[in-house]
Amino acid sequence: MDKEDINLAARIGRRIEYALVIRGTTAAELARKTGISQQDISNYRHGRYSPRQDKLFKISTALGVSPAWLMGYETDMYIKDELHYLWERMNENERERAIDYMRYLVARGDDEEKG
Repeated sequence: MDKEDINLAARIGRRIEYALVIRGTTAAELARKTGISQQDISNYRHGRYSPRQDKLFKISTALGVSPAWLMGYETDMYIKDELHYLWERMNENERERAIDYMRYLVARGDDEEKG
């Protein structure tokens, strides 16, 4: 691995660690969600090597962060369509509850405007 690759691996590792903390999740849970081995996740987190593009995308999707941000670019951390990201992570029951709650919020807002 040349110096540029080492720097990239270290940047990605730091960003994975940060995203895990922000999302309140663990490396083991990340491995489970992505299908990537815990050993590989550990190697990425510690900057030993960089994930291939397909694995980088799986990790960024599981953490709800931009792949570009994960690679160390100065860009928005979160994926642009966070609502879509959250929706995809919900089961059918959670989705129904979310829709009911959104309807409640809209109705409450309509009542406040009338009142």
